Amino acid sequence: MNKIIKSGVTALATTAMLTGMAFLMPAVAHAEDGVAPATPAVKSIECPAAPTLTATGSLPQGGEGFDWVRVAGRVFAVAKAGYAFPEGSAQCADYPAATELPKEPEQPTPAPALKEIPVPAAPQATENGTLPEPGEGYTWQYVPQTGQVYAILKPGYKFAGTDDTMVSVGMMKEIVKTQESSQDEHKSDPAQPEADKDAPKDEPVPADATEKVTLSVGEVMPGDKVEVSLSGLDSTKQYTLWLRSTPVRLVDFHAGGRDTFSATITVPANTAAGVHHVVLTERGSTQPLAQAQLVVKAAKMNAVAAKSTKKAGDKLAQTGSDVAAIAGLAMFAILGGAAVALKLRKRH
Repeated sequence: MNKIIKSGVTALATTAMLTGMAFLMPAVAHAEDGVAPATPAVKSIECPAAPTLTATGSLPQGGEGFDWVRVAGRVFAVAKAGYAFPEGSAQCADYPAATELPKEPEQPTPAPALKEIPVPAAPQATENGTLPEPGEGYTWQYVPQTGQVYAILKPGYKFAGTDDTMVSVGMMKEIVKTQESSQDEHKSDPAQPEADKDAPKDEPVPADATEKVTLSVGEVMPGDKVEVSLSGLDSTKQYTLWLRSTPVRLVDFHAGGRDTFSATITVPANTAAGVHHVVLTERGSTQPLAQAQLVVKAAKMNAVAAKSTKKAGDKLAQTGSDVAAIAGLAMFAILGGAAVALKLRKRH
């Protein structure tokens, strides 16, 4: 019995040994043949052209198989995994310094969309004779020297049907009845208003000024309207328009997020004939930023005044004729009296 068991164990051991050799033989055979394990394929790519920096000065994104890298001011194209440049190189370095690379032009910031609102009607005075609260998108501006009331746009708005940012909507004497009387109470002499402390100096405009004033006409009569166009403004600042020789404040305004401004002004009715200037200043400053010449002609005499003047002249001429006639009669009487006196003397 023991012999049978021993023979079975020997057979199993022999079978296991033969199976192990079957697995080992191929590996030994390959090792003896010198065959290396398989490696992944590498794609060859060319060195890219020099990059163009973005508008902010950054490197652009890389292309197929490479990335752009900046090291110590130099620019390199570095191959990604699975790619290689000619001759198996991992990078290309034949590029100008980063500071010498071209840059994309900056894209202008798009202007925000403006909300369109209607031009407001002439406002009605409140019970105490002041201007009412303005509506959406604009403010009121009253100019005492001219009596005008303007609607001035706020940033982000535009008036329908016009590019003007300031629109005249009426006269103060037509809107506020108590304003003039309340103001006159504080004036010792209404004909001599107090000088405006912010009036522009009579000096040249700075040579480096960017602002510009353009008028629609060069000659006007007192009371005429003039279209004023301004450019080169700082969109964040407030400005004042003046009429000078004797400075008269026409209007204060805010650029409203724009670098241009347009409005229609009225030449004050009491403006003297002669050469004047429409002057732009920053609000609160006396330094002229820009100006344009405006010639004001003498006001023409109206038909009624001319007729009255003619009648007065005719009457004066007629009176002169009457005086001449009376003087002639008086002279005749004197001469006649002298002749009578001589005749009487001869008789005696």
